Parts: sequence; C-alpha cells; structure tokens
Amino acid sequence: MKTEIALPPTTNYQDIVIEQIDPKPLNVIEDQDGNWLAKYAILPSKKLNIKVSGKTRLLLHPKKQKESKEKLKLYLKEDKFWETSAPKIKELAKKLKTPHEIYKYVVNTLKYDFSRVSENKPRLGAGKVLENPDSAVCLEFTDLFIALARGAGIPAR
Repeated sequence: MKTEIALPPTTNYQDIVIEQIDPKPLNVIEDQDGNWLAKYAILPSKKLNIKVSGKTRLLLHPKKQKESKEKLKLYLKEDKFWETSAPKIKELAKKLKTPHEIYKYVVNTLKYDFSRVSENKPRLGAGKVLENPDSAVCLEFTDLFIALARGAGIPAR
C-alpha cells in the first residue's frame, strides 16, 4: 500500500531546511500548492515511524508572495471536499465575510472527535461535517474553512 506524509513546507512565515528523513522515502514530490509530500510503501496493518529532522527559521513579518490570477482562480474552485455550491455553505459564506469570521465560526461550531482517528474513518468534507459537527478531525476543520472562504470569494487552499 502506498501512502504519503506531508513535510513542513517553506511558507511566507517560515523557511524550512530538511536535513534527514529516516527511513528514506521512495520519493518526495511538491504538489501544485507548494506542499512537500514524502511517499512510502507500507504493508497493510504495519506501522512505520518516520523521523524528519532539520531547521526552521520563523519570520516575524511574512515574505511577500505574488500569486497569478490563474492560481487565485484555482483557490476559488469547488472541490470534492469543498462543496462551495452546497446550499448550507452558500448561506454561511454570505454571512461570513472575512477569514477571521470564518475561522471563529469553524472553531466554535466543530468539535474534535478523537475516536474518528483511532477508528480510521473516512474524510467527511465540508458539507457532511456541517450535518454532524460533533464528529470532526483536523481535515474537516480545514475543509470547512476552505469551502466557506472560497464560497465568500476569498482564495484559500
């Protein structure tokens, strides 16, 4: 079974230098959003402890980043887990106009469900987590934020 782990990326607020990954991945790729993903082959029901070491430089003030109009359009698109055209998402996106308002709504509405991690349940996405806000994990917090931001016309990824 092939799987991947996300590695800490260089962003506007941090510079990352990865010095070692143990065990070494099959490959490391950069996705379209600039995220680094280390790919591994793991046998079913096996665990693999991965140690990543390196250095981080945190920045008090973010680096300026200019995005193209094409890229910004990508960050407004509907996606499988970011259902911007769903009626409930559209209704909320009309009310929540700033990233801060969206953030406050997400963290005040969703409840983290630790049992979902241990039971390895599937990802819900923004639309389904609104139907069951007491059963969210980190992905659903992100999915809901992105869907609401995109629905409000704020590019998000």
